[in-house]
Order: sequence, then C-alpha cells, then structure tokens
Amino acid sequence: MRTCRKAAAALACWLGMGLSAEAQYGFPGGDPAPIAPAGWYPPGPPDSAPPGITEYGGPSAPSGPSPQDLMHRQPMPEKFMKEMMTDNGPSAWEDERSYTNPIRAQFSLDYLFMWFRGNRAPALLTTGIPNETLTGSFSNPNTRVLFGNRDTGSGLANGFKVSFLVYVVDPEVVALETNYFLMEQRSYVNNVSSDAAGNPVIARPFFDPSTGIESARIISNAGTAFGLAHDSFTTNFQGAEANLAYNVTGNNFNDGGNLILIGGARWLNLRERYYSYDVSTTIPATGGVRNIFSDTIDSSNQFVGGQFGAKVRIRKGRSVFDFVSKLAIGPNFQSINASGYRSTTVNNIPPATVVDPSQGFYVRATNAGQTTRSVIAFAPEFGVNWGFELNDNIRLNFGYNFLYMNNVVRSEGVINRNLASNPAVNGIYEPSRASFRTDSTFWIQSLNLGLEFLF
Repeated sequence: MRTCRKAAAALACWLGMGLSAEAQYGFPGGDPAPIAPAGWYPPGPPDSAPPGITEYGGPSAPSGPSPQDLMHRQPMPEKFMKEMMTDNGPSAWEDERSYTNPIRAQFSLDYLFMWFRGNRAPALLTTGIPNETLTGSFSNPNTRVLFGNRDTGSGLANGFKVSFLVYVVDPEVVALETNYFLMEQRSYVNNVSSDAAGNPVIARPFFDPSTGIESARIISNAGTAFGLAHDSFTTNFQGAEANLAYNVTGNNFNDGGNLILIGGARWLNLRERYYSYDVSTTIPATGGVRNIFSDTIDSSNQFVGGQFGAKVRIRKGRSVFDFVSKLAIGPNFQSINASGYRSTTVNNIPPATVVDPSQGFYVRATNAGQTTRSVIAFAPEFGVNWGFELNDNIRLNFGYNFLYMNNVVRSEGVINRNLASNPAVNGIYEPSRASFRTDSTFWIQSLNLGLEFLF
C-alpha cells in the first residue's frame, strides 16, 4: 500500500508537470499543435519568426488554455503531497478535523449503567427451631439470619446524563460547563411467609435493655402463629454541577496533551427509604389475635459544595482521551423522618381492632418524626472517557466514572434494635430520636455510552 501511494504521488507529479508543459509549450511536430500564449515564438534565430505572426500553428489548430486560465490553476496542497510521499499516509482514525473552525459549544446525552453501595442493615429477620426457648433470638444458638446483617446489594441501575458546554474564550480555551444526571429508583425487596401451620419460624430479633438479653418478636411458629414479613430498601440518587474550565496549554483541538483546570459548584441528592410490614395471626385464627406492624424510615442527604479539579486531555486525530479528577467539599444537610403503624384485631364476632398510628416495631413515640442536622462532607470523583469524532460535529463517547460521598445518613444506620419490652422497668426508655450514624458512606460507579454534538 505504501509503495502504491508513492507511485501514485510520483505519477500525479509527472502528469501535472507534463500537462503544465503541454499547456505552456505545446508539442512541436505534433498534429495539430496546441496554441501557445500570445507573443510567444518557438526557439530559433531571432529573425525566424515571420513578421506579424503572433501565434504558433495554423488557423485550424484547437485553442489552448488562455493566460487567465493558467493564472488561476492551483497547485496540489503541500500537506497532501507530504502525506502521499511519506510511509504513513492519512487514515480514518488519524484524519484531522477542521482546525480552522474551532468548537463553540458542545451538547451530549449519555446512557449510564450504574451500580452503587447497597445498604448494610442489621439482622432484621431470623428463623430457628420451633417452640424452643427464645427461638428466633440471638440468645438461642440455633437462630439463623433470614435477612440483614450483610450488604443488601443493588444490581445494575439505569440512568442518564445530559451535559452542555460553551466556550467563552476562543479557540477552545475558557469554557462554562454544566451537567445533570439521574439514576432510576432501585429497590431491594425481601419477602418471607409461613404456611397455615406456622412453619418455618419467622421472628424479628432485638436487644431488650429492660432485661439485658437478646429477645425476638415471633411472627410465625409451628402450632402457635402463622404470618408473613416484608422488608425493602429503596434508593434514589441524582446530581448536577456547574464549572469554569481553563485550558492552560492554550487550546484543546491540536494533537497532543492538554491540561484543563476545573473549578465550580456541585449538588448531590441521596434519598433512601426503609419499609417493613408484618402480619401475624395466632392459631386458631377464629377467636385469635391478628397483629400488624409497619415501619417507614426516610433518610435524605442534600450536599452543596464547591469543587476543584483537573482534566488531562490527549488528542490523536479524531480520538480524544480525557482523564478527570475532582474534589467537592461542603455541607451535607441530613434529614431523618420516621413513622410507624400498629394494629391489633381480636377475631371474635364482631372483631375488635385497636389501631396505634404513632408507632410500629422499630419506630416508637420517642424516635418518630423528623430530625435534621448538617455536617461537612467530601465528594471526590474520578473518571476516564474515550471519544471518537465520527465527523466534525458528532462524537461517540464511552467512559467509566467513580463518585464517593462520606458523612451521609442512610436508613440502614437509623434502625435501632435496642427496644425495651417494658420501658417502665428501671427507668429504661424507648429508642432516642437522635440516632444518626456519622460513619455511613455512599459510592456509585457508572459506565457511560453516548453521543456529543459539536457546534
């Protein structure tokens, strides 16, 4: 291929020189001979030209290019000639975009494949051997965890990101950029139920400070009660940022490396919910008691901070590689809102139901309601992106991003297992409302695939 390219270039040069010679000098002896420019005479003695003759050839000779045509004839571009004569000619991957027309604005849409740190809840449901002493509690060595005491996990989540950038100093030196992303709501759900005979054992373990031992509330037990239990964790996450970017190397459209400094503001919003619902009916159901417990714990984090960072951009023809690192610091406004529900129905005729809408099992009157506070948090971010310019106005993007937050409040850390079965004993009271956990963290990873439009 390289030899053919050289041969083609040489042939193009030879033909160009030959055509130029034909246009300017003609071919003496040819039939017919082209017409030379006015005032030109073939080589010979000065007195060999007939008086009054101004053109070479007879009246039937075809007309050749005029002097005006020759003046407007353009030579082969020097860049093209160099590429044709070198071993490494132009290719689709190394083709350069129009550097004479730098980018003024960029708009991109990205589809996100996301996965995040799930909740690590305490042991919420247990099972054991039916009708044993303290079955379902951690005081019984045969107790096993059905749900909790590990990361709930989240699987993959979908998301999208929209970005906009406009250059305020050309060519591509200082820019204002902003973006917004949203992750779909993800829920981790666990359901367990017994048969009508009460198998298997289902219980909610807790520590009883009024007795000083581990205990459990029985939902189902063989021959005693049957029921079901539901637990779920739901996560919502979104964020936005606005930055001023300055390319200290002057521009970012030439091949090679560029260093771009970034400074601006970032907003992150993490909202989670823990929800539980239990139904337990004593055996036999007729004349028995039916208990329902429900708890809802909402947690919210609103982070607003300033950020700074840098981007290293490496360009090779139509390929662009970006390596980004940013750190945001600012207040995180935390909020917890807890509510509970409890009802007891005696299945007589007619049934009698007692409802307490102020508390459930984990949420009592002492920790129900809303609690807020603010703490300083850090949110570092790292990312890499590869872009390939399909043409001068469309770029295909593919990349990876990691975002971390510390000092967040999560529903997992609000659940309090210290529940007094008899709060009046020894002055022991129910859980405190101020049950924040400061060591909770959240991270999210994402793969992005999208298109960027350049104007």
